[in-house]
Amino acid sequence: MGEDDCGECSMELPVDGDFASCSQCKKGYHFDCTTISESSWRSYGAERRKGWKCAYCSDKNRKIRSTQATKAGDGGDRWDEVFKRFDDFETKIDKKLKDFEDNLNFYGEKVEMAAKTMKELEQKLVMMEKRLEKTEGENKELKTRVRSMEIQMNELDQKDYNNKIEITGIKNVNVNVTTVVETIFEKAGITSGEIQHREEKVTKGSESSAAKTSIVVHFKSQDERNKALGKMKTQKVYMKLGSSVNQDSSYVFINEALCPAYKKLFYEVNRVKKDKRLAFLWVKDGKILLKKTENSSVLKISCGEDLGKI
Repeated sequence: MGEDDCGECSMELPVDGDFASCSQCKKGYHFDCTTISESSWRSYGAERRKGWKCAYCSDKNRKIRSTQATKAGDGGDRWDEVFKRFDDFETKIDKKLKDFEDNLNFYGEKVEMAAKTMKELEQKLVMMEKRLEKTEGENKELKTRVRSMEIQMNELDQKDYNNKIEITGIKNVNVNVTTVVETIFEKAGITSGEIQHREEKVTKGSESSAAKTSIVVHFKSQDERNKALGKMKTQKVYMKLGSSVNQDSSYVFINEALCPAYKKLFYEVNRVKKDKRLAFLWVKDGKILLKKTENSSVLKISCGEDLGKI
């Protein structure tokens, strides 16, 4: 066996000096071949390593000390007990150090696993945020397209109403529509045959006091409608009718006719106007227009989503 071989298994020792070396017999030992673990050896300082003895030399010294103790007389048994306790203590220390090393390795693996898990979670979170941003963008685009389609459909539907006016507030369900329209035209200063038109009575609900009656007047064109409506508003016809339409002389209302979608939208906008005490709300050429204050800019309300502008 050479100097570079293990004193226990006779196998070659590591060339980097990573082995235990006995201070007495000068032999090197693999950590698996002797009583000290690698972690314990690494924890020793230079002085402790110089004083370390292999199991053979330690046992040999114990025998010598035991013989000397026996020769010393009655104290021999006591020294044997001291040496035994010292050996037991050294064994326990080695075991504790080995357990400590194992625990360090165990918790080190756990920390590494936790760090890996956290990294994976962070990556998933980033992916989810990107998907959310994409979904929000798609939803925004979809809302824009839906709004555009709703506006186009409403405007197309409203074209059929742009040559009409609607007279509301009529309390008599059996009213003679021709007589009412002729009376309104007369009060507005429109002569017979000046503007071509036809009348249509619209009654909602049952034929009772709870029913709502209105008159829709159809004109040849939007320009003709605007001409007639302009005269009615200028002359404030609703104030001149007296009891010719309603027996209690209550006002009737004369406005541009709106398609069902715009009529519903106008109702919602009017409700918001009253709640927020806004300045003006009116209809012009089939468009619902609003001013929050007397000096504010005009808002065009084209669809339900526009209520958020108010």
